[in-house]
Parts: sequence; structure tokens; C-alpha cells
Amino acid sequence: MLKTTRILGSLALLAAGVLLVMAGCESDSTAPKDEVPPISQQAAAQQAGYFASAVAQAYGIYQDALHGKEVIVHEFTEGDASGSFTMDFRTGGAGGTPSPSASADYIHIYTDTEQDVRITQAGLTIPLVIATFDIEVAPYDATPPESGTLNGGGRLVSGAYTSTFTVEDVFLNSSAYPPSGALTYSAGDHDVTVEFDGSQFATLTVGGMMYLVNLDTGELMTPSK
Repeated sequence: MLKTTRILGSLALLAAGVLLVMAGCESDSTAPKDEVPPISQQAAAQQAGYFASAVAQAYGIYQDALHGKEVIVHEFTEGDASGSFTMDFRTGGAGGTPSPSASADYIHIYTDTEQDVRITQAGLTIPLVIATFDIEVAPYDATPPESGTLNGGGRLVSGAYTSTFTVEDVFLNSSAYPPSGALTYSAGDHDVTVEFDGSQFATLTVGGMMYLVNLDTGELMTPSK
């Protein structure tokens, strides 16, 4: 999907963001008898900002793909992150023939019941974040510079909290940032939308509020009037 160091960096950034902005994330909030506090709108927006940054950092998906492979199960264990995912190149769409990336027009990138991506922490018996996803890239043009359209989604679990995300028509090419498409991030009762326009700053909206997201850092900013 992308270079190991980049996926680890993206996941670590996301894990840090999720954990830092979870509502009621003090130590007593996870006690067995305590009710899990709801996620605030601001926290959901901040989580979505970090996730949008992770998507942007993973933008090298095509340039970093392992050429000449038909089906790849990529595994990594480095630092606090571990896991695996499958990357399946095909010609003729989803039901087509497995093929080297040089001729592929479709890619399926996914985890399944035997796969996930985890961020852990020393001394803890459960991971900080568990990520699963199912993403299709179609149409896909493997002719350099590679490009494609990304659709799909996944789930992030952090303790008692579960967030989901979808990516819709995110176009990927050799640009520095996604030139178009949207990310929807749902946390608690809040649905956050991030729209990409090719610049370093994507537009984030939630509950009638609008922000700009710095895709290099995941930080939110209030747009100038």
C-alpha cells in the first residue's frame, strides 16, 4: 500500500490524535464500572483532522506500490505498530484476473478477520488503536505516473470507543495532496466531512462549524473571514 515507514508514521499520528482528544480520556474514564463518556463535537473534529492528515501522508500509495506482484500480503512490525493487509492487483475489474501492477486496472486493499493494523504501548495488555479497512482503487492506471480513484472505508477501535470512516472518490496522482474527493469520519453522534482540493489545507465541516485542516500536521484552524 505504501512504504512501511510512512504507514507507521500515519498510524502513530492518528493514534496520538485519537487518544489525546477523546472526551473523558482521563485514567478513571476507562474503569470497568464507569460509563464511557460521549465524544464531543470538537474531539470528533480533531480526530477527523488527524485522520485526514494520515490519508494525505499515505498519498504515495501508487508510487510506493510493489511492482510486478499479483497479490501481496504486506506484514510489518516496527516500534509500537504491527499488522498486515492484502494488496490485490487485477485486470478486468474486481472480478478480473490477478495481474502484475504494470497492467492492472483495479486494486483491492484490505484487512480481514485475520488481519488488522495495531498501535500498542508498553505495559498495556490491549492495543491503543486497532484499524481495519476495505478500499478499492478503480479505475487505476498503472502507467507512470500512477493514478487512481479511491473508495472504501474502515473502522478504528480505541478502548471503548469505535469510529468509522469512508473515503469517496479521492483522486490520487503524483500531486503533493489529494486534488479532489472527500473523507467522512464518524465518531459518537458526530459526522465530520473533510473535502480535499489539492492544497495543503482541506476543508472540514461538522455540526455547522467549518475549519481548515493542515494536512501536514492534522491541526485544525478557523478559516479567515
